[in-house]
Amino acid sequence: MFMGPDVLSSLKREFTYALIFGNLTSIKEIMERKKALSIGPLPNHALLVQIDNLAAVTAGKSHFFKQGLKQKLWEAVEAACRHLPAGLAAPVGDEGVAVLLPLEHAGDEEALVARAVEQGSSLREEVCAHFSLPAPVSVGIGRAYRDVRQINLSYQEAREALRYRPPNQQGVVVHIANVTPRYWPTDLTPEIHSRLLERIRLGDGEGAARLLGEMMPDDAPNTGPHSPYNLKAWTVELMLAMWRAASENGLDTGAMASGLKYLQQISAATSAAEMRRVIMSAARELAAQAAARLTGMRSQVVKRALEYINRHYAHPISLHDVASSVGLSSCYFSYLFKKEVGQKFIDYLSHLRIEKAKQLLLTTTMSVAEIAHRVGYHDPNYFSKVFKNLTGVPPKQFKNQILERS
Repeated sequence: MFMGPDVLSSLKREFTYALIFGNLTSIKEIMERKKALSIGPLPNHALLVQIDNLAAVTAGKSHFFKQGLKQKLWEAVEAACRHLPAGLAAPVGDEGVAVLLPLEHAGDEEALVARAVEQGSSLREEVCAHFSLPAPVSVGIGRAYRDVRQINLSYQEAREALRYRPPNQQGVVVHIANVTPRYWPTDLTPEIHSRLLERIRLGDGEGAARLLGEMMPDDAPNTGPHSPYNLKAWTVELMLAMWRAASENGLDTGAMASGLKYLQQISAATSAAEMRRVIMSAARELAAQAAARLTGMRSQVVKRALEYINRHYAHPISLHDVASSVGLSSCYFSYLFKKEVGQKFIDYLSHLRIEKAKQLLLTTTMSVAEIAHRVGYHDPNYFSKVFKNLTGVPPKQFKNQILERS
C-alpha cells in the first residue's frame, strides 16, 4: 500500500510512542508494524534530545514562542534522523525529542557505551547544524537492550542521564552509565516509573494507584525522607509526569483543570499520608481522562471505516480497500478494527451482508441469485453457503420459515 509522506511520518511517530511508553508487548505485532512501515533494523536503545534550560529561555515569552522553539527542535531532529540508520523519532512535550536507534551488541559494556556516545554526538552535531537558538542542546542516552520491548526502560534512562548529569553541564552528550541517578523514594526505579506512566496512558487508573500505593506506604512517618518538605518536591514532579502522560493523546481543559487541582492539593498537604491520597486520586482521574481520549481517537477511525463498509458492502471490497480509506496499513487496521468492534473485518462484512440479504428475502420477490449480487456476492452458491453458516439454514428455507410464522 502506498502511503504519503505525512501519513507514513505520523504512523512512525505512533510506533515510536508505543515503544518508548511500553505499550507494545507482542513481538508479532511489533514485527508486523516494522514491515508495514518499511523500517530497517529494530532500534534497541533510546536517546533524548533536549533544549537546555527551556524554562529560562522562554521565561517572559509568549506560548507561541515556546511552541516555535519546540517545533524547530523537532524539525531539526527529524532531518538528522534521515542520515541515521533506521532512526525513529517523536516529540515528547517539554522534555524534547525521543530518538530510537539500533546499536550492535558487540564487545564489552564499556565499548558499547562508547559507541552509543559516539552515535549521540553525531546526532547532536546534525541537530545543531539545522537548529540555532540562544540555548545549547544536550543528548541523554539510555542502555541498549536485546529485547525491543524493553526500549521503554532505555528511554527512562535517557531522561535520567540528562536529569542527573553534573551541575552546570550544558550542550553535552551523556550516557546513563556515566551518571549516578538518585531515585527517591528508593522504590521509584526507571522500570517502575515506566510501568506507572504506562498505566496512566492506557487508562488503568487502579493499576497506577496500586503501584503508587506500593511506593508510598500508608504508614510512612512524617520525618526524614518522608517528611512533607522532602516528599512534596518528589510528589509534584511525579504529578507532572502523570499529567504529561495523560495528555499525550491530546490536551483538553479537563486534563489541565485536573492537573492544577491536584498540584494545589499537594502544595497544601501537611503529611505523607495526605500526599499519598492526593497522588493516588490524581492517578485514577488522569488515567480515566486518557482512556476516554484514546477510545475517542480509535473510535473515530473505526467509525469512518464502518461508514465506508456500509456504503460499499455491495461491492467486492477488501481489508486493504477499507484500511486505505482511513489511511492505515492493512496490518494495523486489522488489529485496530478487531480491538474496537470485537470481530475480524471479514466476519463483520459477512454478517452485514447476510443481514442485508435477510431484509431483501423478507421484503422483496428477488431470487436468491439476485439478492446475492445485491449484497456483494457474485457467486450465488458461495452466498448460500455463507448464509447457512451464519443462520443455520439456506436462504430459501429461512424465508419460508419466517413466512410460516407470520
